Amino acid sequence: TDHAPHGEIDKLVEFDQAMNGILGLQTAVPVTLQLVHDGILSPERWVQSLTTGPAKLLGQPSGTLRKGAIADVTLLDPGKVWTLALEDIASKSQNSPFIGWELKGKVKATIVGGVVQYSDTPMTEKTKIQKR
Repeated sequence: TDHAPHGEIDKLVEFDQAMNGILGLQTAVPVTLQLVHDGILSPERWVQSLTTGPAKLLGQPSGTLRKGAIADVTLLDPGKVWTLALEDIASKSQNSPFIGWELKGKVKATIVGGVVQYSDTPMTEKTKIQKR
């Protein structure tokens, strides 16, 4: 995903004039994880495709859990079945062909630089991650 959401005004024009792309950040995990569930891709290759692979292409030292690395982590529930509803979309872009689809695999939390940026459950003092 290129993480460049476009609002309705950029999409409600003639097709050849519309900004390209669809909502991807919220659906990237379950849509690509389906390849693992279907036996097309190994879990290891899937993880590499979303972590060290892009980091390497961009020349970034991220996408790894090595000691001393930047603590950017995504926690997943690979078996969680859910349906993407329009009202659940967190992006300003509402443009997705997956609205109404039953998806398998859900992001539970994202941690960027050691700080929880998203969690699908309320955080308590006990569960908060401390940046060191």
